[in-house]
Amino acid sequence: MKASINTQTGLIIESQSDTASDATLIANAVALGIPAANVQIQAVTDAQLAVLIADRVPLADKISRAIITTYIDIDAIYKAAVGHRDEEYKLAEQDALAFKTAGYSGTCPVSVSSWKPSSTLTNQQKTDAIIASATAYRAAIPAMRTQRFASQDAMQGATTRAQLDAAVATWNAFIVTTRTSLGLP
Repeated sequence: MKASINTQTGLIIESQSDTASDATLIANAVALGIPAANVQIQAVTDAQLAVLIADRVPLADKISRAIITTYIDIDAIYKAAVGHRDEEYKLAEQDALAFKTAGYSGTCPVSVSSWKPSSTLTNQQKTDAIIASATAYRAAIPAMRTQRFASQDAMQGATTRAQLDAAVATWNAFIVTTRTSLGLP
């Protein structure tokens, strides 16, 4: 594959199969108003072309995409952790806390006893597991908010691709750690 690159802006003008002549690629660039002297023809693989394109995305665009990704990642955690069952989980947590406060005696609330019905867990074990899961999730919420803002600030302050890459790597590591701590895939 061949790619024509505007040497003045660094932008990919077009890519063609290996059979396209250099003259055709230059003519196409000139037709777009790019001086022929500013056109560089380069033989590339598909993977190299993808890197060339990615390298030529303006830093401001990369920063915007990275920031948008922070929201997408957090929303994915919320969806995986509770989905649309937030009220159900709140009820289970409240019932589990009440059952624990009662010394695990009396009738176990159905929102607790119905959890993992085929397991051999006792109602006390189910109660403790529900409380532990809810506690971990609630602790993760402010941590996710804090890290999202810190990462977004680092991304917005990036003046080089390396700085942005470092901020994104920190964010990605945080997301992996958070998902793991919550038992999410």
